[in-house]
Amino acid sequence: MSRGIPAGLRIVARDTADVTPIEAAQMQALATRCDPYLPSDHIQRAHLQRTPARYYLAFQGERLVGMQSYVTHRALTPFDARPLPVFEGRLTYKDPACAVRGLTARMSFHHVRQTLGPAFLLRTWVAIAHSPNPRVYAQFRSALAEVHPRLTADLPACAPRLVDFVSRITGTPVSPHLVDHGDPHLPPAVDVSETFRPLYATRNPTVDNAYFSLGIFERRGTGVWLTDRALFVVGVHRPLRTLLHHVQRRLRR
Repeated sequence: MSRGIPAGLRIVARDTADVTPIEAAQMQALATRCDPYLPSDHIQRAHLQRTPARYYLAFQGERLVGMQSYVTHRALTPFDARPLPVFEGRLTYKDPACAVRGLTARMSFHHVRQTLGPAFLLRTWVAIAHSPNPRVYAQFRSALAEVHPRLTADLPACAPRLVDFVSRITGTPVSPHLVDHGDPHLPPAVDVSETFRPLYATRNPTVDNAYFSLGIFERRGTGVWLTDRALFVVGVHRPLRTLLHHVQRRLRR
């Protein structure tokens, strides 16, 4: 499982207070390229002015093509009797024009390695992402053996302990399926009919349909609309289970 940063990319790490005005403007521009409906102050208001975080900015030359931010916790979880490292992803964007495959996953593993050291694959840890994009869920399913919620056809609710854990760690009330209750700073719904397939749709219709069932996307006539809700995706890295997961994926190819 190769999760290194590919040649030609430069990763810049910043704490919130160290993000420069030029970098903040580049971050807003990237967010707008990905989600044109976002307010012009979205990065400042929703991220840089919130809880301090660790930011990773991926550049190709001088162009910002990817960015992520994390708040790292050590906390009791529903997954182990001991406190575990918990990596809460607050921000993730990849330039639609960037051809680097798996950039989001590579940057995520880069942060975990920077935090836990070279033996990070031998440790148990939890990752959380907050996004309306089904592709984030698909990336978790590709990288980790244990992912919540389970987006199967019957959409089972998560255990109350998991719901409480996500609400406590993120400070956000969530539904039994780990969906937030909407962001009042975003439009209630925006038309993404033209961008749904190139930017949001996965190769798994069951996953995509789940996002509609959960109210994150809506079908209006022949169009697709994105609401102001988003899903918290929780992944658990257990060394042996993750290794077996990747072996099984290779055997299925």
